[in-house]
Amino acid sequence: MTKIPEDLQPDVSDDQQLRIVGRSGAALLIAKTPWTGDVNGTCVTEDRFTISAIAPDRIVHYLHRELTPADLLSLRDFVEAALVQSNLDLIPPASSQTAGFELSVRAIEDDALDLSVSIVAYLDDDIPEADGVIFLVHRVALWDARETLDRWLSLDTDVPDDISGLGGR
Repeated sequence: MTKIPEDLQPDVSDDQQLRIVGRSGAALLIAKTPWTGDVNGTCVTEDRFTISAIAPDRIVHYLHRELTPADLLSLRDFVEAALVQSNLDLIPPASSQTAGFELSVRAIEDDALDLSVSIVAYLDDDIPEADGVIFLVHRVALWDARETLDRWLSLDTDVPDDISGLGGR
């Protein structure tokens, strides 16, 4: 299994890091980190994200990527569908124009998914070059990612998705 060297790991706590780790040690890491910079002439501090694609033979980090709440919700919907769907057509890809990445499922096994991660290397290029990794991941490995996204989106994970059968007269 590939281990990220300590000096290359983002300095964030576990609740600020989304991890999807595959069978071969390949992984997608998205770490929430504070960023301070100039936005329209004003110095601001906001959350940005380090997106890391890890393959058994290499590691690439894309720093200070911006993920909007809509991007995070799209990613959460993707993870939710990937956890429960057995039909490939019912798992829409998750993508972000602002962060330049896309996640999709290429194939489904009973307990695992063939996950494709594509990341645009330089967001301002006229002809963007994509980097990425494809790896097999157990569905259960997506559960922590879903919970992390729920925390980032301030969603209550104790509320069932379908409440139609609960209470009421």
